[in-house]
Amino acid sequence: MLTPILIVVCLISVTSGHPHERRQNNEPICSKFDYEEKLLEKMIRMEMKMERIIEEVKEVKEKDVMSVATNLSQRVGKIENDVIQFQSVINRTMIEFADSLSQEKNKLSDLADKSLIPIVRFNARLSSTKSVNTGNKVVFDTVITNQGVGYDKSTGIFTAPYTGLYFFSAHVCNKANAGAYYAIVHESKQLTSNKQHTV
Repeated sequence: MLTPILIVVCLISVTSGHPHERRQNNEPICSKFDYEEKLLEKMIRMEMKMERIIEEVKEVKEKDVMSVATNLSQRVGKIENDVIQFQSVINRTMIEFADSLSQEKNKLSDLADKSLIPIVRFNARLSSTKSVNTGNKVVFDTVITNQGVGYDKSTGIFTAPYTGLYFFSAHVCNKANAGAYYAIVHESKQLTSNKQHTV
C-alpha cells in the first residue's frame, strides 16, 4: 500500500523587509524570519488599536461615572426631600391624633364626672359550703365588690340602680354523685338556667 506524502515547497524570494525587497536578498517568504516579522507587525498594530480602545473606554467610563454620580446625587436628594416631607406628615398626624385622643378623654372624663356613665358591678360568693334545698334562693353572703351598691348580701337580690344593659354570670360547684340545677331569675321569671351532674 502506498502512503501519500505531502511535500511543502517554500517559495524563495530575496528580500530584507518588504516582500518586493525579499527577492533581492534571497530570503524565503515562508522562513522563520518572515513569519516573525509579520507577527511583530501584527502585534504592533494590535497594540496601537488596544491603546486607542483603552483611551476611548476611559473617556466613556469617566463620562458614565459622572453621569451615574449626578443621577445618584439627584435621586438621593429627592429621597431626602421625600423623607423630610413624609416625616412632617407623620409628625402632623401624630399631633392631630394626640389632640383628638386628649379631647375624647376629656369628654369621657366630663361624662363620668357628671355621672352620665355610671359604673355598676358586683362580685359575691358563699362564705362556706352550704347545702341548698330545691326551690330555695342562693344568697351569696360574702361580697368582694359592690360598686353602685346594687347587690344586697342579706337577701341575695341585685337591684339595678340605673336603667341600662347588665351582664350576669354564675359559677356553681356540686358534690360527686350529685346534681345541681340553678337559674338567674328576674321578677319571678327565669332568664337563664343550667343543669350539671358530677360523677
